[in-house]
Formats: sequence, structure tokens, C-alpha cells
Amino acid sequence: MPQSPQSDADRIRLRRLERLGTAAGSPAPQAASEQQPQQSPEKKPKVNPTMTNPAPARVSAQRPMQTHPQPPKPSTSTPKPSLQPAPCGIEEWESRAIQASLKVTIDVHVADATSWTTSYLKPLLTELQLEQPQHPAVITKRLTPDLIDQALIARLNLDPNAMMDDGEMLTVIASLPANQTTFEYLVGAWRRARGQALQLSKLDYSTADKARGTTLINKIKDLLLSYIGLTLQDPSMFIQTSDKPSGAVELLQILIPEEVASDPYGDERATREVAPELQNVSAVDLLSDLVRRFDGDGLEDVIGPVIELTAAQAKGLDLTGIRWRSIITAIETLLQFKPIAAIFTTLPSFIPASANAKSIEENSLLGPLVALSTFSSAAPNIAKLYFSDASLDRQEQSPITQNTLRSTLESLQSSLFGIFNVLVRASPQSRERVLDFFATAANVNSHRGAMRVDPKRVSGDGFVFNCQVILSRFADPFMDATFSKIDKIDPKYFCHSKRLDISDETKIKADKSESDAYYSENSREDQPVNFISEIFYLCLAFHYLGYHSAQRQSGSLKKHIDMVEPQLKAQRDQLLGDPRFAPGTPGRMFAEKQLEKQENLLKERKAAVASSWIQLDDPSSMHRILGFYSFATTWIVRFVDPSHQHPHKLVSLPLPEEMPVEFKMLPEYVLESTVDFFIQLTRYQPHLLESSGKEELMNFVVTFICSPKYIGNPYSRNKIIEIMWNGTHPYGYSRNGVLSDSINYHKLSLEHLMPSLMSFYIDVERTGVSSQFYDRLNVRYNIARLLKVVWNNPTHRDKLKQDTMNSEKFVRFTNLVMNDSTYLLDEALGKLASVRQYEEEMSSGAFASRPDNEREEVEQSLEESGRAAGSYIALGGESVRLLKAFTAEAKAAFMAPEIVDRLAAMLCYNLDALAGPRCQELKVTNPEKYGWRPRQLLNDIIDIFMNLVDCKEFVEGVAKDGRSYSKTLFERAAGILRRKAIKTDQEVDVLARFVNRVEQVRAEMMEEDDADVPEEYQDMIMATLMRDPVILPGSKAVLDRSTIKSHLLSDSTDPFNRSPLTIEQVEPHTQLKAEIDEWLAKRRQAKLDEMTKATHADDVLPPQN
Repeated sequence: MPQSPQSDADRIRLRRLERLGTAAGSPAPQAASEQQPQQSPEKKPKVNPTMTNPAPARVSAQRPMQTHPQPPKPSTSTPKPSLQPAPCGIEEWESRAIQASLKVTIDVHVADATSWTTSYLKPLLTELQLEQPQHPAVITKRLTPDLIDQALIARLNLDPNAMMDDGEMLTVIASLPANQTTFEYLVGAWRRARGQALQLSKLDYSTADKARGTTLINKIKDLLLSYIGLTLQDPSMFIQTSDKPSGAVELLQILIPEEVASDPYGDERATREVAPELQNVSAVDLLSDLVRRFDGDGLEDVIGPVIELTAAQAKGLDLTGIRWRSIITAIETLLQFKPIAAIFTTLPSFIPASANAKSIEENSLLGPLVALSTFSSAAPNIAKLYFSDASLDRQEQSPITQNTLRSTLESLQSSLFGIFNVLVRASPQSRERVLDFFATAANVNSHRGAMRVDPKRVSGDGFVFNCQVILSRFADPFMDATFSKIDKIDPKYFCHSKRLDISDETKIKADKSESDAYYSENSREDQPVNFISEIFYLCLAFHYLGYHSAQRQSGSLKKHIDMVEPQLKAQRDQLLGDPRFAPGTPGRMFAEKQLEKQENLLKERKAAVASSWIQLDDPSSMHRILGFYSFATTWIVRFVDPSHQHPHKLVSLPLPEEMPVEFKMLPEYVLESTVDFFIQLTRYQPHLLESSGKEELMNFVVTFICSPKYIGNPYSRNKIIEIMWNGTHPYGYSRNGVLSDSINYHKLSLEHLMPSLMSFYIDVERTGVSSQFYDRLNVRYNIARLLKVVWNNPTHRDKLKQDTMNSEKFVRFTNLVMNDSTYLLDEALGKLASVRQYEEEMSSGAFASRPDNEREEVEQSLEESGRAAGSYIALGGESVRLLKAFTAEAKAAFMAPEIVDRLAAMLCYNLDALAGPRCQELKVTNPEKYGWRPRQLLNDIIDIFMNLVDCKEFVEGVAKDGRSYSKTLFERAAGILRRKAIKTDQEVDVLARFVNRVEQVRAEMMEEDDADVPEEYQDMIMATLMRDPVILPGSKAVLDRSTIKSHLLSDSTDPFNRSPLTIEQVEPHTQLKAEIDEWLAKRRQAKLDEMTKATHADDVLPPQN
């Protein structure tokens, strides 16, 4: 054939072929399946290939260079099995092996005998006859080892579309397999060559002959592998006889099993026919040979496109199909080879350039696989298939559905971890790229930490949650039960690494300018960071961005559903009962359509919440998250522990006033996500703490209850109390909470909980929002309930008695409890009176005839008043019970002058509301609906009275109350106590004797009050006689010490000019006190003289008849 000029494209292809010249003909180690010892390929200098053929087609002149391979070392393995007799000499066997492997011949009779399935290479024979007429192949018509590369090129250059007049060649062309690509032919030839190797091992040839045969097979395979590599990179270099996709995509037919074609979910991409030559080809064996051939010689160019195409198959899939499993299996197969694993992370798509939250999920190499989940954003089909009529009662979820989906998730997440684990271990560079991938995913998803998340700006819940799971599994080895590696975590990680960007994150106890300055001054990026620290801090970030964010969004959506669902039901009921919307009318049809649209949207949202619970409530995931947060709480306590020895040496409390600067500079989410997780756990799945984590949690909560100022966010600080309360609430079949026993026996709890709870009650700070007053009441309510839980423990009560020694602190505490009780009970009783008023209004006959809007307004007001009454009753009741417990145990502490009078007045006021004339206003139709138990509340208030009946100061305090106290009130209360059997007769008698004492003291006080007290001796606020006058330094006002102390308990300012004031700043008015004492002495002397005179007069009066 005449030589044709080459195009530029052809020359490029030729250069690529030249690059493979040397390696193509080099000896190859025996494949594992051939049971031969492996040898490292020898590097040989590249030489120009010999032009043996006048370019009959596009690649005929350029072929991989033929070399002289070294024979492999003979095997010294186990004794040989029985061998078959050799059918011919080794030279003839070589010819047969070449013919069988490549399916080519230069003997037309052989081609005809095989029905032309063996291609007759007439052009090659013609070339040999012209150039080498004495070549053995010309004489014997058998291919020899030196002709392998020429024979292969001649076969690849057979063009089914070529026009020719040669009858034999027309037969050859017509007999070529239909639609066969170059890759399919080459892989088929490679597989047949392996078969020849197996056959050789079973034949009874000499050791030398077998080594010769093995060398031939290796040469054939290496030549085929070189061309396979070329066609994977650029299939256009070869004549393609099919319009099928060619190149790297063809390897997918081997990597992704044929069974995928029977995908029951109808994934169109899964339906395809696998070429016969590729069926049952071992992907592992082929990849093993390709890696051996190209490692260090362009493996990334050969396998890189295959990796990207394989991973890209996951785009658009969800867990309802099975194709994702085959894709993961394909990637796992690729990653069995360390050189491929090392290439994996170097691909540009592993972390897309200028990645954002969406691109890293959708376009990164592994993003689509990592994003697979049950969350509706990633798997809307799951929500439709399994949760179309879902109930949002966690107890009503189908266990079969849950277990099936969670089993699928566990399989996915285990495979994903396995993939990343291989990548981490592939090379140091690969490990860094994996860490960069997760850090980039965290950095671009920082908006997931916001209260309101815009789905368009962040990755889906499934992607971030699965990243969290993968990282948690990396953390498992260093989170052992003994915390043996906790000291490996670098406390200055953010100074030593900029991988995680926390510049815009709120810090625990520092503003942005402070943190920026700190990290700027202390940056030490040249200091290496160990892998444990990298994983730990990434875990902290992803637990915040993953579980914490997803749980919060799911909870918000459920609250919205709970609010909207009854509204839609009411609208449906109203529509059915409204005569203006008769069935069939246009108005009714329009209203039905709009309502149905809203109901369908509600169903979708309910399905979204239910599907999210599959992952968020998964026991396996929860155990893993609990394990991490148990470790994290221990690490946090160790961080603030001055000795940094916790838990090997228990933390010493209270913590120092000055906290570590490194701790202040940590992202706030370190504490926030930890606290929120335990809120969720103790509320919905407290039983998980029975197996692990209880000790670590107790150390954490007691530490920060004892030192709450270490937590900058007041919401998180208050939630610490909520965790403790949730942990004491009975659950399941247990009568106690999961933390109840720990509270009463845990070492730190016994030493510090009681005084710390009292201090926390006092120091509850403002949150800076409109609801701060109610936030404070809720926290104190939880503290009151906690104190009730620990009250029966004598060790805790002893701590209370010790704390009463600090009279100032205890006085402030009791004052706040009284303030809360007064406010809450007053509000509760007022709301109950409103409820009664609305009920009476609605029960009147005229109510039904009032306009709809007026009736709706009254019904809404009743609902709001009832809801508020229930809250106030619960909160106020706990405060009263707290006073009841404390007055029984620490009576003397309540007798402080600034406390006792206010306590007496508060108790009398509430007793008047419950037993006085106003009590009729508190009768409502359904008291249990609001938690209203007046007998219980009356009993608690009477118990407080009876706790203090022996205290002189309390008797005087009740006697002083001129607003609510009366003997009649107590007599009325006594009647109720007897009639309703609330108290025994003996107890009522004790109360009666107390009232008699009060009446006696009250009479004495009234006699004293008959005298006019000089104005200068009167308290400027209370208008009563001062006993211990003091001067306020700012306003110079004069008040009794008890009056200003009582004021300062609630307000630390001068009541006259609002300037800051403490009790230590007031000045005793000694001169005025002396004058008052003198005035009182004269008054008492005058009264004594008057009594003496009266007695003397009685003695001298004559007796009357």
C-alpha cells in the first residue's frame, strides 16, 4: 500500500504511541492468578521503533517498542498437580498462543477453518514476503514472538468501512465482530492471553519451555495493556468500528456489574448491554495489570478519567435505587490499588475550584455519594414512598420502615468511611487533600449555623450529616474509655492551622476584634498539627453544622406543622358548616382547591420531618454522636481545669475567675452544639445514657453550673439547667430520671450542686431579648424542680445549711424566690379570674346570637388566658414548694429583718386569695386543664406558716401585715382545712394558737402606734418608725437599714436617684439612732409611769356598795 501523508492529528497520536514504545515490550511480572512470583518492571531507555511496514493504515508504523524481556524466576511453590501432555513443541505452542490471544493468523487456511473468526492478516504477510522472504513466519505461515506488535497493529488497522477489491480481505472485514470497539477487542485479547497462561501451567513442558512461554504471554499482555491505556485516554487514535461511546467510559462496563441493568426502580442509566468481550472480565485483575504497567508512567492519565466517570454516575441518584451500591463497589475496586488511591485526591474535581456549598456537594468527586440520605432534600422519593401519610408521633413510626432505611444508611456510611479511610492512608499528600475536602465543606457551609438557613446557600442535610458520620468514625480510635489520647488534642489548634476558617464565628467569650488580634499575634502555621487534632476539630465543626443544624431545622418545621395543622382543620370544619359555601358552588370549589393545596403542602412537610428522623433518631448514629460529645465534654472540662489533668484527676471546683484565653477564643459552637445535643438526648432518648456518657455529662454540667460565667451565651448557660432537669424527669417505665441517681451520688454533685443551683438562681442574667423576663422565670422554675429532686438527700441538705451561713447570699436567694412566688401567683390567680369571666360570658344565652367575630374574639381570649394561667400556676407552684422545703430546713435564715416581713405579707396575700372572699372568682369549669389544684396550693402555703409558727420574728411579721391579714381570714381558712380534710384537727389547732399569738402581738403594736411618731424618726419609704437609721451616700436620704436591704435585694440602685448602691456603702446615722432610742425609752417610761399611777389609784379607791 502506498504511504500516505500524515495529518497533524496523526503525528500527535504517533508521539503518544512512541511514549509507550519501551514499556510496551518490557517483561511483565506474572499476574497473581497465574501463581508466579512478581518482579518489578525494569526501566529501559526509550528508542525509536523500527519502521517495518509502509504505513498501511493510521497506526501501522508506530507501535510500542519491542524489547527482550528477562524470563521470570521459576516457582518454588508446592508440588505440581498432574500435567497434561504437551500437544506440540514450544515454538508451535507460541504460535498457537499468539493466534489464540489476538485472534489473528497469516495462514488463510486457518482463517477459513475458523469460519474467519480468526482474522487473516494478509497485509502483514504481504509485507513480510516483500521485505523478509526468508522469515520463518513466511515459510511456516505461523506467527512468531517477534511479530506480536506488528500483528496487533495490523489487526487494529482493519477497517470495516474500507473499500477494497481483494476478495479475501472483503471476507476478513465482513467477519469482524459487529460494533466492536478497539477497547473491547483489546480487553478480550488480554483475557484470552491470561487464559493461555493458565493453559500453559497445566501442560507438561520443561521448566525452560514454560519460562519461555510465560515470557511470551507477558509480552502479549503488556503490549495489549499499553494499547488499552492509549484507547482509554484517546480512543480517536484508533479505528473505531462502532458508534458506541468509547474511551474511559468503556471501563465502566467492567467496573459496574451487569446486574444493574435489572434495576427494579427503573433507572434509565442503568439499562445497557455489556459487550460480549467484556462480560465476566475481572475488574480487579485488569486494574491490577494496568497499575503494574502504568504506575510511574502516566497512570493518572489512564485511570483519572475512569475515576471521574465512575463517580459521576452517582449524580441524581437516591437511596431508593440500587445503582449507587454498584458505583460504590466500583470505587472500592479502584481504591484497592494504592497508586490509584494516591491519584484519586489529586484530580481537580476532588475539590472543585472556587467551591461553594452547592458545588462541593453536587460537583466534587465524591459529593453526590456523600449526599445520599433519607432527608427529603436528597431523597424526595423516600418521603413519598414511606411517609406520605406520616404521623409526627415518634412512637407511631413503623419499625420495619425505620430498620430497613437505617440498615441501608449504615451500609452506605460504612462504605463511605471505607473509601475515605483508604484515601487517608494512600499517601501523606492524599491525607492532606482529604482533610482539605472536609474543611472546605465546613467552611462553605458556615451559614448552616444560622437560626434561619437558606437552602440555596448551603449543602443538603444529608451531605453534611454523612461528613459528620465519616469523621466520627475516624475519631473512634482515639476516643477510648480511658481517654488515653485526650492529651494529643492541640488546645491551640486554631493558632497552628488555618484549615478551618473561624474568623466570622462567634467566640465563647471574645468579640471579633479581640479574637482577630489574638489569632494574628499567636499564629504559628509552621508548627505541624497531628491527625488526631485535625479530626477532632473537624468533628466539632460538623456536629454543629450537621446534626445540630439538621435537628434545629427539623424541630422548627415540626413546630410550624403543629401550629398550622389545627388551623387547617378548623378551616375545613368551618367550610363544611358554612351555609355560604354550599357544595357545588364556585365559592365552595375555589375554597376546597385552596384548602387542599395547603393540606398537600402540610403532608409534604410532615413527610420531610418523618424522613429526617430516620437519620436524626437512628440509634446507631445517636450512640456515635453521644460517644463523641461525651469525649468532647471531658475535653472541654479538661480545657478549663487549671491543672489540665481532668479526667485522670477530677477537676477542682469552682473554676478560677480568670478563664484560659485559648478557651475564650474558641468558637461558640463548641459549647452550643454540645449543650443542644444533650438537651435533645435527655428529652427524647435518655435511655442511651444508661450505657455510657452519664459520668462525663455530670462532670460537665456541674462544672458549668458551678462556674456559669465561663459560658458567654446566656441561652446555652440556661440550657445547662434544662439538661439537668430533663435528666431527672421519669421516662419509660422508670420512676426516676436517667440522672436522678447521679445527682444524689456523684462526687462533684454532692459537693457543689446545691450551693451552685442557689447561686445560679440569683445570677440568672438578662438575655437581651424581649422574652428575657420569662426566660429567667423558666430557668428558675427548672432550678426549683431540681432542688426538690435533691431535697431528700441529707448530704445536699447539709450543703444548704452550710450555705445559710452565708446570710447575704441566702437572703438574696430567698428574696428572689418570694418575688417570683408573689408575681407568679398573682398573675395565675388573675388569669384564672379572667378564664372564669369568659366562661360565664360564653355560657349566657345571648352569646350564641352575637356576631362571629365577637364570639371568636372571646374564645381566643379564653384560650390565651387559660394558656397563661397554666404556665403561671406551674411556675408559681414550684416557687411555693421551694419556700416550703427551705423554711422547714433553715428557719433562722428567713428571720432576717429584710425578709421576714415581706415573707409574712406574701403568704397572707395569697392565703386571702385562696380562702378569702375572692376565692369564688377562681372556680373554673375544668381546673385540671390548667393544672389548677387550689387545695394543694392552700396546703403548701399553710405548711409554710406552720414551719415558722415558733419563730417570734415571723409572728411579728404577720402581725405587721395590714393589707391582707385578719383573724377572720385564718378562721375561714381553718374551716376549709377541716371541711376538705386538708389538715388534721391537731394541725388546725396549732394554726389557731399561732393566730392567737399574732393577735396578741398585733394588739401590743397597735398600742404603740397610738402615739404619734415624729416625722424625722419615720422611714421615708415605709413611713414607719426606724430602728436602725442609715444615710444613703448619693441622695442623702435616711431609711431604716432593713428597708434599704430589702430594696437592694431586687434593685442595686439608690431608690431616690438611681445611682449604683451596695449595702456596704450606706452610712449609719448614729446621732439619729441615739435620738430614736432616747425617744423610745422616754415613751416606755411614760407608759410605765402611767400604768403605775393607774394601779395606785385602784388601791386607794373606796369599796363600792
